[in-house]
Amino acid sequence: MKLMGYTVLAVSAVLLVLSGTVFKGLASDLNEMWYSYLLGLLLLPALIIVGYAWRLLVNQFIYQAYYIWKYPEEYKVYLKISDKEWYSKRELRRREKAAKKNSRSS
Repeated sequence: MKLMGYTVLAVSAVLLVLSGTVFKGLASDLNEMWYSYLLGLLLLPALIIVGYAWRLLVNQFIYQAYYIWKYPEEYKVYLKISDKEWYSKRELRRREKAAKKNSRSS
């Protein structure tokens, strides 16, 4: 945690110097642009939070949706969902017809 604090301070100092020199042109008075220091302090934690939020969203929704799409029968059994709840009305009718057809031919 201590290392992250030093990293945040170092990045904010670099951003402060860059904003004072690059965007304003070799200004010697850094107090004139005091808000750039706040921007430097808030930019890195904001990017870290956005990164974690993206990772959470990808893990929770995209990966899980992919595996539910790839292994639907296993998830249906695991979640204890009936055929009526799992399938659409059209698919349920099609499966019932196929089951009746298979039982008659056996």
